[in-house]
Amino acid sequence: MINCLVMLRDQEEMKLEVLDSYFQGQQDGEMAGGQGSMFLGGAVTGILFGPFGYLGVLAVNPSPTSYHQQSFLKGKSDDYYYGFCEGLKGKQRSMFLRGNSLGWGVWIAIVLIASASASSSGY
Repeated sequence: MINCLVMLRDQEEMKLEVLDSYFQGQQDGEMAGGQGSMFLGGAVTGILFGPFGYLGVLAVNPSPTSYHQQSFLKGKSDDYYYGFCEGLKGKQRSMFLRGNSLGWGVWIAIVLIASASASSSGY
């Protein structure tokens, strides 16, 4: 009976360690995802393609490819790695969407200015 309780407690502790590892990886991935050019890429996409630039978020599928990220992840558990990838993907998609929204706003301003200047010139 005592052995069963000890085994259950050990299993619960292992589950908590796995969850802690995953969530720690997810937090680290979000921090790493905020450092990059996804915002700028989204802004350029929004300016060039307007509302269609939002389709670009479907193409955003980041993975830890930089040398720094690869060396940082070396020796980490699989759960940490999966958490890191999910955090990185979520943050970079968010940055892309923010940049694209800003770019779309600029696109709208350009269209409004162009249409106002075209209507005032008599064309």
